[in-house]
Amino acid sequence: MVELVSSLQSLGESLKQTIASNVDLREALNGLDDIRTESIHACRIASLQILKCLQNTLCFPDLKDEFETRRFCMANSCLIFCTASSSINLHTEGMSPLEFLVIDEAAQLKECESLIPLHLVGARHAILVGDERQLPAMVQSKISEEAEFGRSLFERLVSLGHK
Repeated sequence: MVELVSSLQSLGESLKQTIASNVDLREALNGLDDIRTESIHACRIASLQILKCLQNTLCFPDLKDEFETRRFCMANSCLIFCTASSSINLHTEGMSPLEFLVIDEAAQLKECESLIPLHLVGARHAILVGDERQLPAMVQSKISEEAEFGRSLFERLVSLGHK
């Protein structure tokens, strides 16, 4: 792939040099000297050979619909941004381990809800983004509220001095 990019850049530079002083491309190509023509032809042939090789070695999945495309992207991602409500979608079979997990609106997550995305197998780093003074985690039970089950993990970490 790197060779192809390099070859195409060489071809582009050769063509730029050739047509730099001429307005009409056909006129420029007709007026080429043999050395420059051979150089352009060699770059073109090299690029085509690399493309043929890549065509035989690269295999792309046959994705039939949006669901398969999403599953493929999730399974091959190493960095995912999500909201608290969409973090349940991260538990997909065949997903490779995440390097970073960034959870937006993390201040809205109750501590127990934080475990859903943080429990992903192989997640090495998690970044919680949110504002503990805006839309706090909510519980409907008075007993749960008194037991501070409505407090978010984000709020707890902030109260402990984490920034």
